[in-house]
Amino acid sequence: MLVDEAPGPQVLRDATVEVVVEVEAARCVRIAVQPHRETIVIDGRGMLPAVLVTVTTWSLEITSAADLRPVDPPDTVEIRRASLASPELGRFLYTAAGGNWYWVDRLTWTHEQWVQRLSDQRVETWVLYQDGTPGGYFELDGRAGRDVEIAYLGLMPTFLNRRLGGPLLTAAIRRGWAMGAGRVWVHTCTLDSPSALANYQARGMRVFKEQTEVVDLPNEPPGVWPGAGIHGPHTSLTPASTT
Repeated sequence: MLVDEAPGPQVLRDATVEVVVEVEAARCVRIAVQPHRETIVIDGRGMLPAVLVTVTTWSLEITSAADLRPVDPPDTVEIRRASLASPELGRFLYTAAGGNWYWVDRLTWTHEQWVQRLSDQRVETWVLYQDGTPGGYFELDGRAGRDVEIAYLGLMPTFLNRRLGGPLLTAAIRRGWAMGAGRVWVHTCTLDSPSALANYQARGMRVFKEQTEVVDLPNEPPGVWPGAGIHGPHTSLTPASTT
């Protein structure tokens, strides 16, 4: 860039960035671009307004099969393992079930990262189908020996409010025992469905840890895919108090 302005800074702003252009000498400039503190990047969505939010996370466990209070699925539902490692399926399930609830940790994963995760013999993906249509899933992580974690468990927006969360969790816990678990555990938080914690406790899981922190989040969840918008139940944020 060639300029003939007198030396000195000029500041340009828009809704998301601040650009400082400083003319150091004739025909020589220094440019600095600084995102505003109030913006945040989310996969496929560009810069979005950020919100400081207080998030409480609960870790729950069940240590005896006798403690499980099961719920059987309706006749229209089957839950089957996806035995082949499929990054395409893995990412689809992750975004479809978690897009309304701020599941964002894996949005930037590469194809190779998905392959590595899903190829592990101690990681299992199970899909819930209703009338032949995928409606939810859970992922189990048994890499820690006799501790099996329910890494993810969720239903797609269309399948919420059909009383399928209990049967899905029942299947996840039972499969954890079948993998040789001495303990099946999970964590949930205030960004998840408001019924998630109650579902875990209703199946016999007990809270063993609670943690609260203030985090930066985009002002709305990512949705099931970029451009889809937010449909159905979803996380509604309450900004943290700054006083």
